[in-house]
Amino acid sequence: MNWKFNLYLNISTVILFIVLLYSMIIYPRKKKQQKHKNIINNVKINDEIITKGGIIGKIIKIKDKKYITLLINKKNKILINKKYIIKKNNKKLLK
Repeated sequence: MNWKFNLYLNISTVILFIVLLYSMIIYPRKKKQQKHKNIINNVKINDEIITKGGIIGKIIKIKDKKYITLLINKKNKILINKKYIIKKNNKKLLK
């Protein structure tokens, strides 16, 4: 009888550990990845964005599905991969 209790206790501990791992690590990461994917898929021309490098720019061209051209100021343009977009900038800092 005692060994059955230990078996159930061990199995329930493993199941509890898996549930905690999923709820604390895997689920928040999936949620963050989905949010980032939505941001990347919904950018359009004339949106201001912030990149991982801290560059704030205005989208002037979308090439393929992977690259965008940013206007940094009146003269400078750069080509970046969409995966480096962190978020859309709603404050409209560029003129």
